[in-house]
Amino acid sequence: MSQNLELSSVALKIFVFLNNAILVCSVPGPPSDVNVYAFAEYILVTWKPPKEPNGIIRGYQVGSAEYTGSQWKDIAVDLTALGADKRRYLLSDQKELSLYVVEIQAKTDPGWGDSVRKTTRTVKMSGKF
Repeated sequence: MSQNLELSSVALKIFVFLNNAILVCSVPGPPSDVNVYAFAEYILVTWKPPKEPNGIIRGYQVGSAEYTGSQWKDIAVDLTALGADKRRYLLSDQKELSLYVVEIQAKTDPGWGDSVRKTTRTVKMSGKF
């Protein structure tokens, strides 16, 4: 019983310490080293954590939207939430020979940070197997 009491005392001290700690965090900077690889019906997105995380990264969200002309900066992108451990995501259901904007952003406890947007063009489907 004294062993359980000692462990409870240690756990309580850790809990009190963590509750009294001052953590300064804000939204993160954009993910770094973002790469986009376009195929006929898929786009693979890879990235690294933000160079300025400003706290613990809690997740990412990534998505794509088809566009025409030069409107890619203003187009809304439907984003999919991912876990903090993810470093790549395969966007499916893309159209061949189409222009896409890909967007990704990271999240800390205060919220979503700045996003990175990259444009790409899917390729022509080659022969089917």
